[in-house]
Formats: sequence, C-alpha cells, structure tokens
Amino acid sequence: MATNDILEITTKCNLACYGCSRTNFPPEKTTDLSLEDIKLSCKVFGPTQDLLIGGDLGDPLMHSKFIEAYNIICKNLIPIDNKSTITIESNSSIRNANFYKKYLDVCKQNQHWKHVYRFSVDGMENSNHIYRVNAKWKKIQEAMDVMFKQNIVSVEWKYILFNHNLNDLFEVYDIIKKYNITLQLSDSYKSSFIPESFFPDIKVQDVEISQMLL
Repeated sequence: MATNDILEITTKCNLACYGCSRTNFPPEKTTDLSLEDIKLSCKVFGPTQDLLIGGDLGDPLMHSKFIEAYNIICKNLIPIDNKSTITIESNSSIRNANFYKKYLDVCKQNQHWKHVYRFSVDGMENSNHIYRVNAKWKKIQEAMDVMFKQNIVSVEWKYILFNHNLNDLFEVYDIIKKYNITLQLSDSYKSSFIPESFFPDIKVQDVEISQMLL
C-alpha cells in the first residue's frame, strides 16, 4: 500500500531552469516510460492515497502519449478512499488548449479519483522565464485559460519566490482569489520571505523556506 508516492513518466523537459539538476547534469538519453511499464507501476504501488506525477526527472506533459498514459493510471491505480488524489505538476508551457480539454475529459471519466493540476509558474509573463528558462508564456496562458475556468479538477499554483518576481505576487493574488486557486509558496534564498499573512483571505499552502541551491 502506498499512502503517498511519486511516478515519473518521462525524463524529457522543455526547460533549462538554472537550479535544476537536469540542467547542470543533463541525462545522456531522454525517454518516456512505456505504457506497459506505467500499468505495471500502478500494480506495484497497490492501493494509493495520493500520487504525484511529478517533474523532477522531466515534465510529465512531455510524455508523447500523456493522455493515454494518464487514463491508464486512473484505471489501474487503486484509490484508498474517495479522497485519494492524483496530482499532475507541470511548468505548463508545453501543450495547447485542446490538450487540456482532452485531459479534463479523462478526469471526468475517472471520478473515483480526485484530480489536481499544479502549475509550476514563478511569476507572470515578464518574470517567469528568468528562472524557468525557455518557458513559453503563450502556452502557459492557454493552459490557464482552460484550467482556471473549469470545475472538474482542483487547481494549484506553485510559486518559487525570487527578488525578480516579488512584485508579481500582487497580480497573482488577484488571479487566485478570482478563480479560488490554492497557492503554494516556496522561498528561494535569493528573496525575502513573504509570510502567510500577506494573503489573508485566500488558500495558501505549504508556505516554507526551501533554501534551494540556486
């Protein structure tokens, strides 16, 4: 039984974040986990409370058959209870709006899971690319336009604080308040920590100093 687990389905990533091990020590070869191996991983995990399809080795949305892979996970991984979640974490600058509509269709067909989509975006158009090198804001905006306005999937915004994106928090504040999004703040050592009281009337989750090695 896995109460909390992580499944990496690809080693591909479209970004070159300067604090990421993939940037400093790039893999010799990148690949997708096969659909067969994804199905096998679900069996190995057994009943699961929370699964994160994460982006440490690569961004999950870079998987060439992501929609099919996600459907396999939903149908083969066993939830512990009706609060069990599958979370996708992505820099969200990869796919277009049509992709997200297909993703939402899969989520709608698998309502025995609670689905969470987490944007890893550190700023707005003028600042996100400073750390998340090669990020395409147009793609991020397409994703946000779809995901912020639907009610099938819970949406979170993971935001690493830097000095260069502190001012953007005021605009982010308005957005997450409008769409009832959970904000996850993480402080890099290059910024001044912003306490939870900065956001008195919205959901702020996991406010902590990460001391990232940037």
